[in-house]
Amino acid sequence: MRGHPLVIFLVGSLLPQCDPHREIRPGIHPATWTEAVQVAPHREVDQDSESITLAVDETGNAIAVWATHPEGGGVIRAAHYRAGRGWDPQRPVLSERKGAVSRIEGSSETVVWNQGGGLYTTRYTQDYGWAVPVRIDRNAGTASLLRLTSDGPDRSLAAWVVVNGRSHDVVVREENAGDWQPSTVVDAGSGVVIGLDVAADRRGGVVVVWSRWEETGYRVVVRRSAINGWEEAWRLDDGLGDAIEPHVAALPDGSAVVIWRQFDGSAYSLYATHYDPATGWGSPKPIESHHDDAVYPDLCGDGKGNALAVWLERRCIERRCVESNGRIARYDAGAEGWSRAVRLVPGASDIKTACDATGRAIVIWVQNGAFGLPHIWSNRYDPVQGWGTPRPMKPDRRSSAHPAVAMNAQGAAVAVWEHFDLFSRRSLYGSWSAPQPN
Repeated sequence: MRGHPLVIFLVGSLLPQCDPHREIRPGIHPATWTEAVQVAPHREVDQDSESITLAVDETGNAIAVWATHPEGGGVIRAAHYRAGRGWDPQRPVLSERKGAVSRIEGSSETVVWNQGGGLYTTRYTQDYGWAVPVRIDRNAGTASLLRLTSDGPDRSLAAWVVVNGRSHDVVVREENAGDWQPSTVVDAGSGVVIGLDVAADRRGGVVVVWSRWEETGYRVVVRRSAINGWEEAWRLDDGLGDAIEPHVAALPDGSAVVIWRQFDGSAYSLYATHYDPATGWGSPKPIESHHDDAVYPDLCGDGKGNALAVWLERRCIERRCVESNGRIARYDAGAEGWSRAVRLVPGASDIKTACDATGRAIVIWVQNGAFGLPHIWSNRYDPVQGWGTPRPMKPDRRSSAHPAVAMNAQGAAVAVWEHFDLFSRRSLYGSWSAPQPN
């Protein structure tokens, strides 16, 4: 991960539909990504671009936040995009302290990061800019597996695991317009927690899901909070194999979708279940069972109660493993079930997705392109027009890697990835386009 530049793109409402029983065929939808411009020079971008967060607010403004590590310390920087004006020339330092930054999570106003085993936060407002960072974890032990979600401009929820000796506690803390409420331990135990995710809906509901070791293997457990407080924890997997790497999408009607990887005896398949406010959690079912492992899943939910899951197939031959096909499946709220999984693209790696409120979605991934080098590619889904044509984001003579993507409810999106320059240095690049009309 040394020497890659980062490239950010903002894009309007994105992504076209497929017959779920066959591979995706190229569509005719025009590309909406605009040409990248430099947001931050290489001297302000660290070699670890995986510690970067990005978000787009309801007006189309965007914030990218990342970490650099000079001389063993950790510096948090931000770049702002102003809709209709472009990227600000100033890139403020939000925090500078000792300790490496292991993860950054953020919404369009609040940023939380893990530094030196502690959790710190700051908040941005138009009137006052960035607030002085404060520490939010007061539990004894070391914080890990940080996640952050938001259901609007003034409410965020952070979830993390506190490791203290043999104890691994799942903790949630809520923020309202900069005011952090007392933290809640939603699950405590001695079993190791290796996966965690959190999501919030517009009704005030919160869903936390994690994977914990329990006697015979890893189990995926979920807990919900609504108006009446926290419900009892509920195990989602069927117990027939290790269940790991859960992801959750909270939907606007109070329902939710959870996906995870589960070992079925020969490979890790992708499983899912759905929560209905009237009937509770459904039975776990495989989205797809395959002889190749399903790896690196990602999940997003839209404003109509649908969800999109993306993942890679990994094939291992004589201890050599390669990620190959990028695959997708869509949960249809009207049909109350998943479409058949289809191949989005062959020869992909590092796949990510994001959704808006209208049913559109965007998928980005790494794939060898021009000159045989790995580049970032994208495709878009529209509920009326279907899937578009996959397109490279920056098809030049330099390599790209580690994409990330965010999208607001109106369809404006931001993507970021590493990109080499001529001298193997990385810089931060960005671009934006307005959402397309419905």
